[in-house]
Amino acid sequence: MKPRRSKWAVFAVGAVLCGIAAYASTKVVSCTRKAREQNAELSRQQVVKKSVDALLGVKRVKIADDDSWKTAMLASATSVSADDQEDAFDASTHAIEFLIRLNDPSSDFHSWLVGLGYRYRSADDLVNSCGINIGYEYFVGKKLPDDWASTRESFVHELREAILQRSDSRIVAIGSDPIGFDVKMAVRRPENPTALRTGGLFETCRPVGAPASTTPGCVVAPVNTATLLSKGLSARCAVVGVVAEFDDGTVRPVWVELVKDQPSRKWFVESVTHSTFYSGDSSAIRFPW
Repeated sequence: MKPRRSKWAVFAVGAVLCGIAAYASTKVVSCTRKAREQNAELSRQQVVKKSVDALLGVKRVKIADDDSWKTAMLASATSVSADDQEDAFDASTHAIEFLIRLNDPSSDFHSWLVGLGYRYRSADDLVNSCGINIGYEYFVGKKLPDDWASTRESFVHELREAILQRSDSRIVAIGSDPIGFDVKMAVRRPENPTALRTGGLFETCRPVGAPASTTPGCVVAPVNTATLLSKGLSARCAVVGVVAEFDDGTVRPVWVELVKDQPSRKWFVESVTHSTFYSGDSSAIRFPW
């Protein structure tokens, strides 16, 4: 006589089999998902490489001698919405003149900025916000004297001159092709303070894990985004990005972040960011302008 199986034994066996089937199904789904993710990552990397290769291949012109980059700037400025085009052009114009003067050793760069309404930071602010003591020792090769604060402007000038003597710190050419010139416009509000951190050169650099160094100025504008937002006001902002060639032959993306002073309708630079097209490349690290 065959032993009778209880209905509970049958149920238990069935449950085990169902569990095995579910586990196998989960493993298949997991493997399929992993394969999809790997394929998506590979496709993304290929797109990024193609974008980076295109940017590296952008025709570049000497900013001091050739103004054909203006064509690229105009094309980029007119690629934004119709309501933003005038602001995009004005912001881009100031950003490029800023870069030209910043990288020209013969330019009285800071006096030009002061004439536009910028002002020198206090000595304490130069140390706490800009790290001028660190930058001065690194680039000039000596420590700031104890009484430097009373003539801080001269030490700011000396630091800039020392930085520009380094071939990896001086921009000599920028892209003259629209794909190497990027303008983004946005209105930042207290509830959305980082509205501009998308698109263009940002998206090209970020996926490859490229480091970026954002530097403040030794001079500050009469208006700034942080103050406007802290008062509950909105800030009209722009980011102008360019593919820049440095005197040592390195090609890197650089972008300038600006804010608009609504009463005067003038644009002011808030920060400059250097990045690279490769992960692990620390050549973008910079000190204040």
